[in-house]
Amino acid sequence: MAKKTVNYSVQDLYKLVRTAELKWAEELFESNKKLSMKYFLDAFDEIIPSLTKSLIQQYEITAIRYGAIEKKISKRNLTWDDVGGYDSVKKQLQDIVSMLTSKDMYEKYGVHAPTGILLFGPPGCGKTYIAKVLADTTQSNFIYASAPDLLSKWLGESEQKIRELFTTAKLNPPTILFFDELDGLAFQRAKTTDHPYLTTILSTFLSEFSELTPEDRVLVIGATNRIEDIDPAFLRPGRFDERIAIPPPDFKARKEIFKVHLKNVELADDVDFDYLAKITENYTGAEIAYICDTTKRNKAIEAVNKGCLLY
Repeated sequence: MAKKTVNYSVQDLYKLVRTAELKWAEELFESNKKLSMKYFLDAFDEIIPSLTKSLIQQYEITAIRYGAIEKKISKRNLTWDDVGGYDSVKKQLQDIVSMLTSKDMYEKYGVHAPTGILLFGPPGCGKTYIAKVLADTTQSNFIYASAPDLLSKWLGESEQKIRELFTTAKLNPPTILFFDELDGLAFQRAKTTDHPYLTTILSTFLSEFSELTPEDRVLVIGATNRIEDIDPAFLRPGRFDERIAIPPPDFKARKEIFKVHLKNVELADDVDFDYLAKITENYTGAEIAYICDTTKRNKAIEAVNKGCLLY
């Protein structure tokens, strides 16, 4: 029950129990039935969680800023072994994060991590997934942001959200501040003539970005598949210093991606990873993951239809 009620508030849980009790009471007159799990499962169809991920994150950011709660490193779920291929990209990111988390490197050698990293490449090549792995493997706080989370129809609210985001990051070092779909937030100012207020949002973003110092120990990472739409001011030194291309996976990477997604499946002897990697040239990592998921799903359906579990 607890696993199934993620993002449910206390009020939601109360409504859920009440709904299950009412369903049970309706049938109680017909027979002497006990309150079983069935009634709760039926109640889930009517009660949906009122807490969204963005709402919870907004609360955490505000609470951390004012010291109400302490940001804790979450349990590690992903490792770099979960990223098939991309060895050079993984090594480059690991080196940069080690600079961010090591005080000795800055104090003794004057070496500090770049202010920002821009991951760019075609959709489905793992930019966001790599950032998630980075969050799970580094001993630093991780804040996720995207254009829908920050942009608001109310004048001045978007700028306030951006300021609070950077303030929270600086108050809780070391921090990785990740902007997904950066082109939706850092668009070119020449294209904002129809909506002049967007210029102030960009100016606020650029100002907060420029005020970061090595002592803040904040690393800004952006991900985009449309780097040509990003305002050039974000690409100058001091902001997104490092630009790392995430291309479609090569032969070796495709082979590793298949292995990652099929590692918990009992495979027949005729499964040839080299052949699978060969025939999936120009496929993205997301497409290969979909192939694996579809294959496993079809196998599961076949097992159900035959009345047995095949793996």
